[in-house]
Amino acid sequence: KLSAFKRTESTLLFSSGYNANVGLLSALILSNNDYILYDDYSHASFYDGLKMSKANSKSFLHNDMEDLRNQLSASNHINKFIAVEGVYSMDGDTAPLNKIVSIAKENEAIIILDDAHGTLVLGKNGHGTAEAYQVQDDIDITMGTFSKAFAVTGGFVSGSKELISYLRFFSRSYMFSASMP
Repeated sequence: KLSAFKRTESTLLFSSGYNANVGLLSALILSNNDYILYDDYSHASFYDGLKMSKANSKSFLHNDMEDLRNQLSASNHINKFIAVEGVYSMDGDTAPLNKIVSIAKENEAIIILDDAHGTLVLGKNGHGTAEAYQVQDDIDITMGTFSKAFAVTGGFVSGSKELISYLRFFSRSYMFSASMP
């Protein structure tokens, strides 16, 4: 049901949103050919996942699409990722997903959306920030938590069947953690 809600093929549940972000990033970024650009205002769990992944990464100025475009264009990495939050927890502003999708397509980059604060809050049907910007079908990976608008414990990562199958075996915060209550 959550996969359909986020318009993805599959979803993996984690014991917390923190574990979802850490598990996603530490499993996803595998080699020196992978490069992740992320917004300066990214959540602490995202930063911890980056540290654990030892990824080639760099931040871009908060919601500065010119800085993102310039840095992404200058990269010669094979696999490029753009990571943003739908709604930034400290300021409450949103990532301009329509512009980010355009930049990602220009540079063949994969979008990772942390929609912990947008799910059930934004969009006509509460599907989140991607729905509010009308780009649901253009988001590759969505991470979220149940501890905000759902008001329970747990977290999730939604994406392709291949991604979720891979994370089931290689996301250490999923594999070696207790299940949700």
